[in-house]
Amino acid sequence: MKPAVKKMFRYFKNNNYSIFIASNGLIEYQKAIASFYQWTGG
Repeated sequence: MKPAVKKMFRYFKNNNYSIFIASNGLIEYQKAIASFYQWTGG
């Protein structure tokens, strides 16, 4: 993941933004989202 994307998600988390994710249903895509969300402590 690019540093700017991580920075953006940190900003959202630190400023109490809600993030909603729509999935195309691909399992690997969903796993990547869940993994990142756990990384942010969400």
